[in-house]
Amino acid sequence: MTEARALRVEGNALYRRANPDLGLCSSVVLSRLQQAAEKYRQALRAGPSDEERAKVLKNLALTIGRIRDLSHHSLQLGQACDVLRHFLDAVDAGSSCMPFDWLENCSEKAEDLCYAVLEGRETDNLAVTLSRAERLRASLGAGRSELHGSMLFMIADRLFKTAAVLCSGQDYRSTARVVAEARRPLEEAKACAIRCRSSSLQEECTCQSVQERQQGQELLRRAMLDVETPDWDAVWNAADRFKHAVVLTREVDVENEAIALSLLGTVFDTALKDCIDDARVRARSYYLKCMYLANSLSPRTFYGEEWFVNCSQALQRYQREAVQRDEAACNAEREPYLQELASELADLRSKSSAAHTLLKHIYAAHPPSNAEHTLGEEPNASNTKALLKKAISHYHPNRAVQQGWTRCVVILHEEIVKVLTAKYEHFKC
Repeated sequence: MTEARALRVEGNALYRRANPDLGLCSSVVLSRLQQAAEKYRQALRAGPSDEERAKVLKNLALTIGRIRDLSHHSLQLGQACDVLRHFLDAVDAGSSCMPFDWLENCSEKAEDLCYAVLEGRETDNLAVTLSRAERLRASLGAGRSELHGSMLFMIADRLFKTAAVLCSGQDYRSTARVVAEARRPLEEAKACAIRCRSSSLQEECTCQSVQERQQGQELLRRAMLDVETPDWDAVWNAADRFKHAVVLTREVDVENEAIALSLLGTVFDTALKDCIDDARVRARSYYLKCMYLANSLSPRTFYGEEWFVNCSQALQRYQREAVQRDEAACNAEREPYLQELASELADLRSKSSAAHTLLKHIYAAHPPSNAEHTLGEEPNASNTKALLKKAISHYHPNRAVQQGWTRCVVILHEEIVKVLTAKYEHFKC
């Protein structure tokens, strides 16, 4: 038994013992109820689970409600606000773990109390009515539940009824004042309703999206059982379901949208890659959107999640393939020039065994276009590293491009820099 539950059980025992039918005087009943309320507060401070927290809050609301009945009239409004707040918190805490009947019971008790406070005595006193309504509204705080919006609407409704009575008595100044006071709880009730509707819509869309994904995955699995003759209708049906899952969660649930995009990319990357010409282009597009959405949720990470791993590996594969294609195209373009420079490159490799021999050969056989770029001094053990660094700068292919040299000369400089860089890296070690 957790500490919070143990404290709740102690509070329950004290609550049951505070029974006037046992012949106890009101002061003893009040004392035991106050002790029970303190036990419930200690249980809340003990860090209970959502379910335990919901039970404690409801019990605390009921206990304070009984204390309110025994208290002086001047204290009852503040205690009523506490009761309402605890019922609201109980409904929020239990929304995902408590039965519907339990939540409905909490809501009914809260609404009954709110109505009783608003329709209580002294309703003919305008100042008291406005003060009571504002204090109730302020005690509710910010919330997202339907109960919160319902009680805000009850406050606004009570004020509008008061305004109607004042208007029928031709007290137009007071009417305007009350209507102005009613606007705030009404606007808050509307905002709460929008949040509740938005939250419900998000949950509904997410559930439908997950269902579409699961059905699409099952269709794809069955369609690919026979690798030689897949069921292409089922494959396209699976793709359509993944697209629908994306649409359902767009701008509603980023994570589930990313998951659906990853699955859609996988369909085009695997099952449909040989069926349509732009399958891989589509797959890459879906994967990129998926990765963008996943990164937008930072600092959350999805390493280890199957959909994220598949997306990452596919994008890395596409990147490697793109690099290989670029290198192959570049090599094909360079090949004729390399054949033309075969003798010069053979001489370059034959002189590359020693750094000082290599430097002398390069500057003598292939002098830089700028006459000021010279070797300058005889290479030796102390200056060879610096001379290699300077030579790399002198023969950098970008210089040849900027000075308008032919493509053949540019490629020669590229090869020279490769040899010089390899030799320079040897000196760095």
